[in-house]
Amino acid sequence: MILEEDYDPLGNYEQEEQIKLEQARYSQAEQEEQDRDLNWLMNSEEGRRIAWRLLSMSGVFLSTFNPRMPEVALAMAFEEGKKQTGYWLLSEIQRVCPKQYFVMTEEQKQWQMNKVRLARQA
Repeated sequence: MILEEDYDPLGNYEQEEQIKLEQARYSQAEQEEQDRDLNWLMNSEEGRRIAWRLLSMSGVFLSTFNPRMPEVALAMAFEEGKKQTGYWLLSEIQRVCPKQYFVMTEEQKQWQMNKVRLARQA
């Protein structure tokens, strides 16, 4: 039992502030590591192709509305859920290495043009 004269309302304040500071430092270190990882991925052509595939597979470049699907509302909800992952990746790329996004889109544009050119030759 704590006696009234022993009670200090600010007693744990310093300890709580120290814990908050440590958590903030950990969060910052973790974010910096994730940013380095994304930079590493986006600084190679192979990594940009992986990122493009993930963005494409998540459906960020497509509409989620498809009236031919059974249970349209559920299908749209599912597709929107997939899109959220793509939106997250897109926002991280834009935040961490926006120039690499433009490099990635140019590479995909060239790849699509080559694909069309090859299809016409066949």
